[in-house]
Parts: sequence; C-alpha cells; structure tokens
Amino acid sequence: MLTLPSILGVVLLVVALVVTLLCWGCWRYRNGRWWPLADAPSQRLSFAREVKTAAFIAFAVAILVTMVLHYRLGAGLH
Repeated sequence: MLTLPSILGVVLLVVALVVTLLCWGCWRYRNGRWWPLADAPSQRLSFAREVKTAAFIAFAVAILVTMVLHYRLGAGLH
C-alpha cells in the first residue's frame, strides 16, 4: 500500500535522479563525451568530483529524508 511517506520518498528519489542527470549532462556538454577516457586522469577526476559526488549527495539526502518521513509520518519502528 502506498502511504504519504512512500510517495514523498519516490518524489525525492526522482528529484535526486534529475539532479544527477543534470550534472552528468553539464559534464558531457563541457567534455564532449558521456564517459571519461580511461587514459585521461583529469577527466576521470572531474567526472568523479562533479557527477559521482552530486549523485551520492542527492541520493543520500533523499534516502535519509525518506527514512525520517517513514518514522515520523508512518507507524514508527516496529
């Protein structure tokens, strides 16, 4: 059954996905390719710094907020 915390959690995950895709799109626009070259350490570092870090932060915040919402608005911990 879908509850309010579940719906809000899905919305937050979609927002995190959009943030990740926007960061990836900006990186692709600047570097001209979807993935960093294996033999280009500066590209690999910038990809990790700009795309992977944004993805980790966005999804971590979304999951944390979803857990808090489930605890506060849901039935609590069982």
